[in-house]
Amino acid sequence: MPAYIIALQVINDREELNKYRALVHDVLDKYEGKIIISNEDVETLEGKWPYTKTVVIRFPSMEQAKRWYESTEYQDIIQYRLRATTTDLILVDGRA
Repeated sequence: MPAYIIALQVINDREELNKYRALVHDVLDKYEGKIIISNEDVETLEGKWPYTKTVVIRFPSMEQAKRWYESTEYQDIIQYRLRATTTDLILVDGRA
């Protein structure tokens, strides 16, 4: 069953974020992750939306998503995202 990582971000440093973006795709591919949303253009219908960017990544399973997040390869590049953004990050099962 698919699983999704959802990242809600406030971008603080675009240069650092560009370093992260240059490296993250290869690691995602290795763990079968696919970015399905990566967008800064949202329309708030209710409430407040303090985020700059929304990212949704699909994985084949919860286990595969955790393997990606905990992998040495990802942990080597996460530093760029942590310096570039303030992020709320969740992992959710894809069942309806």
